[in-house]
Amino acid sequence: MDHVKKLCGNTQQPKTKLFGLPISVHADIPNHMEHTTQLFKALGDITRLRIMALLFSGELCVCDITETLNLPQSTVSRHLSYLRNAGLVQSQRKQNWMHYRMPSKPDQLLRGAIELLQQQLPILATIQEDQVNLKIYLKEKGKKGCQKSSRKKSTT
Repeated sequence: MDHVKKLCGNTQQPKTKLFGLPISVHADIPNHMEHTTQLFKALGDITRLRIMALLFSGELCVCDITETLNLPQSTVSRHLSYLRNAGLVQSQRKQNWMHYRMPSKPDQLLRGAIELLQQQLPILATIQEDQVNLKIYLKEKGKKGCQKSSRKKSTT
C-alpha cells in the first residue's frame, strides 16, 4: 500500500479548509479585493458622494441631479456611471431619461458602506444644502416631468 501512495500521491480527501475558511473563499479573494478597491475609489470623489446623498431620498432622474448640483449633464452622467460600475446605484431608462436609485440587493460590503454614508453625509453642510436645493427643484418641476436643462452653462 505504501508503494501505491508513493506513485499516486496521498489518497486522502483534499483539504476543504485553509486557515479555518473554505478554500473557495480564498480563491475568491482577488475578486473581493478588486470589488473593495472599486468601491472605495468610487467613494473617493466629492461629487459622487453628493450624488449618493441625493439618492438616499429615492429614485431620481439625471436631470434632477444635474439641476440640483448645478453641474453639466455629461459630468453627472460620468459620475453616475462610475457609481453604477461599483454597484452603488442601479439605473433604469424611463422614456428619454435615465433614472437612478440605490441598489435593491446590495452585498454585505455595499450595505455597510451605504449605511455608513447614510449616517455621516447628512451632517455635512454641503449635503444639507443639496437636499434643500433638491426639494426646491422637485417642487418647481412638479408634474411637468423631465425637460431640457434650463440651467445656464458657465462660460468659465
